Amino acid sequence: MSSDKKQTQLRLEPEVLAAGKDAAAGRDLDFNRYVERLIIEDTTGSRAAGMAAAQRLINDHGAFLADLEADLDMQHAAAGPGAPLREHGSVRRPALDSGSRSTGRPPRPGGR
Repeated sequence: MSSDKKQTQLRLEPEVLAAGKDAAAGRDLDFNRYVERLIIEDTTGSRAAGMAAAQRLINDHGAFLADLEADLDMQHAAAGPGAPLREHGSVRRPALDSGSRSTGRPPRPGGR
């Protein structure tokens, strides 16, 4: 069984290599597969498409995400260090209505 893959050599600063190996391990990949994915994502435009989608999400829902983060920060501060936060199921999740789609934000209780 032969492979069509070609071997190459990289010279990296030790801290860059360590960061790459850590990033690969964090994604459950070996270093070679991680580098291969980076190259594929960079040369096919898939990384750019993902970044554009992430930016659209932030643009469309950034205010809601900021409010959610502030709510979670307040819960954490009120609970005190090391205290568990409310369970996932008890977090308020307002449904989107037709009016909220234009702003990208779900309605706030009390119409604020």
